[in-house]
Amino acid sequence: MRDESALYKLPLPQPTPFEDGAHNRKYLIPPWVSPDIDIRPNLLTAVKRTDAPAKRNKAAQLTLQKLPKVELEVWTDGSAAGNVKGASAAAAYWKKERRVGYTSGGLVCSSFRTELRALLLGAEIARALKEEGAVKGEGVVFFTDSQSLLRFLEGGPRVVLYKEETVLWHELGRLHSLFKTVILQYVPAHCGLEKN
Repeated sequence: MRDESALYKLPLPQPTPFEDGAHNRKYLIPPWVSPDIDIRPNLLTAVKRTDAPAKRNKAAQLTLQKLPKVELEVWTDGSAAGNVKGASAAAAYWKKERRVGYTSGGLVCSSFRTELRALLLGAEIARALKEEGAVKGEGVVFFTDSQSLLRFLEGGPRVVLYKEETVLWHELGRLHSLFKTVILQYVPAHCGLEKN
């Protein structure tokens, strides 16, 4: 057997810093601390992207009807073209009110990244509405057409993440402290849903 003592003398790897040094300390979430967020990457009735819009709409409507009734709904969407152009948007609906926010996709973006930014923007809007007292209810449902984002989030908070994923988990944790119910629900795109 070879002498392995030299391995113990190697310097320990340093954690990869985020874009700014303070970010690590402010937003790092240990993997064993997971906000109780209800993530639903599927509809109650399975549909495919290639199914007719009417079939996808019917499946989505059935799922929407079965969701708990909440005062606040947040619909999010992100879009990217050629990994260089993109935008994210979120629209919050409560009572007969609406608040909308937009952000760019950044210099280099992907569909996943713009969808993530849209959800983050929606979470920030929901938190602001609750903190301002505009929303009194105990629940919020987010709607996104990004199954890949929801499946990624099902894995829970991770220690080593890009800045935006970590900030999103931080925001979701803050929302969980403000609302008893936080649901992230998949809805299919381009099937005639009113708010999508």
